[in-house]
Amino acid sequence: MKKFNILILFALGAILIQLIYGVAMFYMIGTETGRGTFGDMFGAINALFTGITLAGLIYTIYQQQKDVTAAQEMANRTTIAQENSAEALRQQAENLHRTATLNAYNIIISAYIQLIQENKGYPVENTYKNERNKYFEKLRKVIDEII
Repeated sequence: MKKFNILILFALGAILIQLIYGVAMFYMIGTETGRGTFGDMFGAINALFTGITLAGLIYTIYQQQKDVTAAQEMANRTTIAQENSAEALRQQAENLHRTATLNAYNIIISAYIQLIQENKGYPVENTYKNERNKYFEKLRKVIDEII
């Protein structure tokens, strides 16, 4: 709201200056031909300001083009970074799964080793050894996949 008030003040100030200037010129230059000659002096200045305005417009378009190009480049970098992050997350999840599998096999093998030790000399010992060897083989396969 404050910016809007300042804009109104500037507009009213410009109108006031224009009115004072018009009244002053009307009374200072008495004849119509004198006023016409005085007004024609500003034709070149008007063309100069028009040219400056056009140059400013072209420069603004150029700057906006640079800004849009920079924004597109930043968006491309962000996309690449997100894709890299997604790939790293996928690899991390895969490694976590492998680690969980290795831990599970390790626990199973440890349990069979304990059962074998507790049942030395009993007929179930061979069954436990066969089961343990089966999980050793699965563990080797998982380790081979990792390596």
